[in-house]
Amino acid sequence: MFLTELQLDTLKEVINIGVGYAASSLNEMVGTPITLRVPQVEVLALEEARVRVGAFHWGRVASVQLAFSGPLRGHVALLLPYDGAVKLVALLTGDEGSNPDVDGIRAATLEETGNIILNGVVGSISNLSQGRISFSIPYYSEQGGLPTRLGAQQIEPGVRVILARASFGVAQHEIEGEIFLFLDMSEMANLVAALDRMMELPSQPC
Repeated sequence: MFLTELQLDTLKEVINIGVGYAASSLNEMVGTPITLRVPQVEVLALEEARVRVGAFHWGRVASVQLAFSGPLRGHVALLLPYDGAVKLVALLTGDEGSNPDVDGIRAATLEETGNIILNGVVGSISNLSQGRISFSIPYYSEQGGLPTRLGAQQIEPGVRVILARASFGVAQHEIEGEIFLFLDMSEMANLVAALDRMMELPSQPC
């Protein structure tokens, strides 16, 4: 394990704050009650992350990915099983059409939904370091395994992957996905230092 149990709990708390903001934004955007939570967070080596994705047995994956820079630099991606992604868009848009293909409108909906979620997660984490964060344009794709755009980039062998399970609650349906945050060793060390500083702060009175 690359983080202590207390550090992981703190990181999960920070990520849940971010997805909470994202859920509020999605509620306003689509007018549909949405809950979004992250019940589990792990830190894995890159090869472990690849193995984990294979274990999902998702034949086809819908992903939204982007790069970010600022006090924290790296890449982040939201992965959903294709069928779950189609169902999520149908619930968000109210379109229960029988055609399972993600057309331009559905792809755009997924891209915007993923962008909101990923911005919320990375923004919440970067707040630990107190600085302005910049995001690339989100990129939507459908494939298997980890996003090929990330795989094609020169990611160092020592990269660490923060894997956060995302659970969407929409109209009495629950859809699960995975958030992958890719950080190199130096950025991971910066994040751990920021988590330690946060844990040292006195608790705020209720």
